[in-house]
Amino acid sequence: MVHKLTELVSQCYRRFTSSLVGPLTVMTIILISLPTLIFTIVTLQRQSNITRRELTGSAYDSTVQIANQVNSELRGYASVSNLFYLDDTLNQALLSYNAGQLSFQEAQQQFRIISDRYNAGVANRTFSVLIVAEDGTAFGNAVFADQHIRIPLDDHAWNDSLSITQTRQLYVGDPTLDRQFASNGYSNIYLVRRLHDHNSWQSIGTLILVISQLEIERIYSSYVTDTQSLFILDRNLNTVSSVDNLRLPDFPPQVRTQLLSYSGTCTTSDMGRAGLISYYTIGTTQWKLVYCHDTENIMQPYRKAEQGYILLMCICLTVSVILSIVMVKRYISPIKTLREQMDEVQKGNLESHIPVVGNNEIGQLTANFNLMQDSIHLLMQRLIEESEAKRDAEIKALQSQINPHFLYNTLASVRYMIFSGKRENADTIVVSLIHLLKNALSDSCRFVTVDMELRLLDDYIRIQQYTFAEPFQVETDVAPEIRDCYMIKLLLQPIVENAFKHGIAPKEEGGAVRIRITPLREQGLLRISVCDNGLGIEPEQLARLQAGLAAPGDRWEHIGVYNVAARLRLLDKRCRFEVRSHPGRGTAVSLYLPLVELTEEEDLDDDSPIDCG
Repeated sequence: MVHKLTELVSQCYRRFTSSLVGPLTVMTIILISLPTLIFTIVTLQRQSNITRRELTGSAYDSTVQIANQVNSELRGYASVSNLFYLDDTLNQALLSYNAGQLSFQEAQQQFRIISDRYNAGVANRTFSVLIVAEDGTAFGNAVFADQHIRIPLDDHAWNDSLSITQTRQLYVGDPTLDRQFASNGYSNIYLVRRLHDHNSWQSIGTLILVISQLEIERIYSSYVTDTQSLFILDRNLNTVSSVDNLRLPDFPPQVRTQLLSYSGTCTTSDMGRAGLISYYTIGTTQWKLVYCHDTENIMQPYRKAEQGYILLMCICLTVSVILSIVMVKRYISPIKTLREQMDEVQKGNLESHIPVVGNNEIGQLTANFNLMQDSIHLLMQRLIEESEAKRDAEIKALQSQINPHFLYNTLASVRYMIFSGKRENADTIVVSLIHLLKNALSDSCRFVTVDMELRLLDDYIRIQQYTFAEPFQVETDVAPEIRDCYMIKLLLQPIVENAFKHGIAPKEEGGAVRIRITPLREQGLLRISVCDNGLGIEPEQLARLQAGLAAPGDRWEHIGVYNVAARLRLLDKRCRFEVRSHPGRGTAVSLYLPLVELTEEEDLDDDSPIDCG
């Protein structure tokens, strides 16, 4: 499996690198995409950081502003308590009640008059007044009707803290007081301070301003949106007032620890939607104003802008990639065409030319390639013409070597018959010789059909029948469809002559020669076999003969056989000359040459050579 996968990857890599289009396209895309992606990521990250810093700074500033607003309102209530504290009428009435000079109803009436006077004089603030005498009796407009209510202040935890300084004021939440004075289900915030005799500065009672949480909430509620929550916590981080639009859980320990500092911001993932928390200490009460923000909702516009920016960058990147691919293909296309033309030239096609597009380096390279192709074509034509002329000269020279050799042997036989008195046989030989020479020495064509070559061979065999002392037989086996195939002129005569001279002539009882021509159509070859039952060839002599056939060169021994082998080598590289022999049993010669059949358009009398390859 791993081997197949490796082979598949290797094939894909070879196909990818086989053309410049792939690597250049990938390189161009990388050069465009990589800086774009880096720029996009860095820009978005930087913009996100800037947005978060601005959000954090804006949240902190809003927290400080709200805290200052609450602090200002609380200072206003403290100023109201100062008015009551310094009021001589209230001070005298409380002293008189403590001394038993006023009854409860008389003291209650005076305290209500004083309370109503200050309530009417203070705008935009709603509160109730509760004055507690030293015996715990409560007076003021916070008391229901004329009920005689006693409030044992010693039972309240904040009472001892009032004795630290004479002018100390405390903002406290008190569930015990809420059970008596809270309304509509809302608890109260109580501003508590001691009242003193202006002469002796002895404690004569306690002033309590009852402020509904609705009044505290009114101060900051307009600043809190649906995606925010705001809490006011006391020094023990207990909730004094809140608007919890985010429905947040309790503050986790790590956030509570951080809220102990004076002011600051923090981020958390443990409080649901509240991702950003800013806090600030209210100076008057040392309460903590905690402002919680739903950062995901706040960042939503930025997220949309970020998505739009990413989409725009993707569109630009896609357009750039498409343009890059088009440009790469445009500039690589002439190079690809040039490579394809080189392949055609390698195959031998030198006719077509590449159109020159542009005047740049590729255009100049194309023009130079066309000039080089023309030069190669012209040179190839010259080489072909020179090679053809050389081959014609060599074939004619080889034929001229065969003709005098055969003529010498035949004339010697005619001379012998004339001296021996066989004039009729000599006449027959001369007639056959004239017919043979007329066809053999003609230069009308170098290639003839198998049928014509066999007729020339018949004249030669007729001459040899009168020449040899012992009779011999010649058998020809040629298929009718083979007789119209082409072959080299005078190819059979030298082979048959060697069979007569070296195989049959030395035998006393004569012999036989068999000529067989068969097609090897699958190989595109024509096989010619000449077999005799003569004396055969000795192994050493056969080895020398085969070596001489394999190595080109001049051979004066067996001149006819070597000339046939040389003519075959000049004809086609597929041509072969094979010799097999067994001493005392005979010799077999096999010739292999291209199978070229005669067509209606071809003419044997045409002077142009036939391409047998």
